[in-house]
Amino acid sequence: MGLCSLTSVPYFSFLPMLADTVLHGGPTGSGILMSITGVGALLAALQLTFAGQIGAMGPWPLRAAVMLALAQVLLGLSQHFWLSAIIAAPIGFAILTQNLTSNSLLQHRVPASPSQL
Repeated sequence: MGLCSLTSVPYFSFLPMLADTVLHGGPTGSGILMSITGVGALLAALQLTFAGQIGAMGPWPLRAAVMLALAQVLLGLSQHFWLSAIIAAPIGFAILTQNLTSNSLLQHRVPASPSQL
């Protein structure tokens, strides 16, 4: 969880520079990439809303972490704006899935009260 947070938080800080300097999209391009990242996150939120039992989410954080790593590597290699825009959706999906499922699983497994320790 810490490694994903370490790599996903800078994504949002570096995205404007990537959009402008590398992809030559300027502020509009930055907004598009950020919006598409948000669409991916929205899809993850919808999936998690209808996921059912929390116990079945056990492998999701690791899968999302791998998806995040691969998508960020692909984004780093991309030189084309619209390819980068397509890659932004899985990044948003993976960030939200990894963070929410990790936190949900941790909260689910911790005893409800100090007397249960």
